[in-house]
Amino acid sequence: MDFTASVRMSAPRAAVFDALTEFDRLEARAAEQGIAVTRTAAPAGLVGTGWTARFAMRGKEREAQVTLVEVSRPERLHFTARTGGLETGTVIALADAEDGGTLLEVHAEMQPRTLSARLIVQSLRLARAKMTARFEARVAGYARDLDARLAGG
Repeated sequence: MDFTASVRMSAPRAAVFDALTEFDRLEARAAEQGIAVTRTAAPAGLVGTGWTARFAMRGKEREAQVTLVEVSRPERLHFTARTGGLETGTVIALADAEDGGTLLEVHAEMQPRTLSARLIVQSLRLARAKMTARFEARVAGYARDLDARLAGG
């Protein structure tokens, strides 16, 4: 199952990419949302950076292992995440807009690897329209906040 959201931003692509790789700031934002994030690996380059995230979902405490597996500066970041039997690949792609801004596209693909993960994905499929709208709203909200911060507001 996959989700895709696209947003146009006014900030230039290089600035957006740099902001997306400010991991300290992203970790703090996750903590504000009740997600306990610990960086587990921080190699000299960006590739291989990893995190453990602990959060509540569906009334249970969950843990996810997230790893940055690919970086193409300034146009692409690819993360993988694993929680229980669910693997998710997320690609953040940036492209130059004609007016000097940035087109941001986020694509997430979930692959269930266990029966319980298949049940979770199946329940998401049943609510696909609602989940897609939520995903798009989250990406748009994050892009809006990021654009405002980059504009100095």
